[in-house]
This record gives sequence, structure tokens and C-alpha cells, in this order.
Amino acid sequence: MYIEREVDGRLRDEALRDGTSKAEVFRRYLRAGVRELKAQPQLGPPRTRAPDAPPLVLRTVHIDASLWEWLRVQAFDAHVPQSDYVRWCLALGMR
Repeated sequence: MYIEREVDGRLRDEALRDGTSKAEVFRRYLRAGVRELKAQPQLGPPRTRAPDAPPLVLRTVHIDASLWEWLRVQAFDAHVPQSDYVRWCLALGMR
């Protein structure tokens, strides 16, 4: 998964503070974002990433298969790349 450098830094800082891994913080925020989206479906689809946006950093995060499948279906239905959809849910959870 590619994420924004600033998001990666925030995940790192929170993981260090909480004594956990960035992946666990990522999953926590992702689940929070999905809950937010399910509670407010009117949020609509996310915007796709602009071609001239800053470069992303690669992070490997294991996600529960059922959550990953739900994200895949939602992204497909919204006509956006799944990676954009995941970053959007992550951002919703981090608010």
C-alpha cells in the first residue's frame, strides 16, 4: 500500500507513543474510517489521486480478508482505484 509521507510519519509517531506497530495503528484508523463511512454513506466516493501529487511511500500492512474484500467492492462500485479508497478510509479514520 502506498500512503502519503505525512500520514506515514503520523503513524510512526503514534506507534512509538503507543508502543505498538505502524501497521496496527494503520489498521485501527482504517477500521475507524470504514465505520465512519458506513455511518455516513452520503460522504460519496473519494477523489482519485492527482498525477502531480507528491510521491507516496510504500508500506506493507496485512488487512483482514473480509475487510479487504469490502474495500475492493466499495472501490469498484465507486469507480476509483482501491488504493485511493483505502487512503480515503484511512484519512477518515485519522480525523
